[in-house]
Amino acid sequence: MKITAGRGDVIAVPINGVWALGRVIFVSKYFKEIMLIEFRGPFSSDAADWHTGRPLVSVYTAAASFERRGWKKVGTAGVGDAELKKSIRVVANEVWEQDVFLRKATANDKQQIPMMLVDGFIRVESTLLRAIAEDAGC
Repeated sequence: MKITAGRGDVIAVPINGVWALGRVIFVSKYFKEIMLIEFRGPFSSDAADWHTGRPLVSVYTAAASFERRGWKKVGTAGVGDAELKKSIRVVANEVWEQDVFLRKATANDKQQIPMMLVDGFIRVESTLLRAIAEDAGC
């Protein structure tokens, strides 16, 4: 059965004996099944409270089939309207917020606004591994 993430879902990702917990900020309908997920951690348990972790990284990745990598939904954490501003990004020379096209990207936009880069699950796990190692001072 295909599991798809939704806004506010908390997804646990096992990383070298610890857990990173990601809160889904936004799931696109326009860019099919792509989500913005904000990770915190590391946690010793997948049942930890997402809010208590240190920020690790925010990434865009697939919102479906993540369970094949051992990722799992473990709860929910609210996402306020102001937090949806985190979805402002540049996509193919256009500025988007959630699924709303705002304008053509200017040179300034390209320097100031993050580019939407969509990472595969393995790349997300590698990014989390590096972020956890840096956090531990390794």
